[in-house]
Amino acid sequence: MLEEMVKSVIAKQLAADFPHLQLPGLMRAKVIRASFNGEWYEYSLKILDKTGEIDERFPEIPGVFSKINVEPGKTVAVGLLYGELNPCIIGEVV
Repeated sequence: MLEEMVKSVIAKQLAADFPHLQLPGLMRAKVIRASFNGEWYEYSLKILDKTGEIDERFPEIPGVFSKINVEPGKTVAVGLLYGELNPCIIGEVV
């Protein structure tokens, strides 16, 4: 019983203080929408799981800015900066 309580406390502490340990640092995402404002490209992304299917645990992420030009429907590698749901597009991948 004590062991379960300790595990629970540690899990809560890790989730609160170190959320980046619960998510992979790099993931794939599908470009849902793209626009260009003359200097930056703005994207809406859906995170993909290991099999390349849309991961429903993550909402669509709008307002991702990048200098990289990628067409809607393509797949990109994204880094989750500092463990937050704030992706940075690294480049197009298969």
